[in-house]
Amino acid sequence: MDKRSKDNIMNKLNCDLEINFLDSNKIFECLENKKILITGATGLIGRYLVEVLCNKILVSDINYEIYILSRGKINVSEKFADYIN
Repeated sequence: MDKRSKDNIMNKLNCDLEINFLDSNKIFECLENKKILITGATGLIGRYLVEVLCNKILVSDINYEIYILSRGKINVSEKFADYIN
């Protein structure tokens, strides 16, 4: 799958994300004050999961830490530059 196709899929998933998940706190309340390890974060599903969790932190007062395990540090830094602190 080429980069353009992946970006199109991510855009569609982000639209779903806004509609289905970001308005619901119930799904995320069980993660309060937890540490979450995500492996394969640069893959399609892992990247979506990271996007969901990071976006939820930005729009709510729910607090949790996300740890990402990936083969390529540069790839992670590029994909999640907006969320890394």
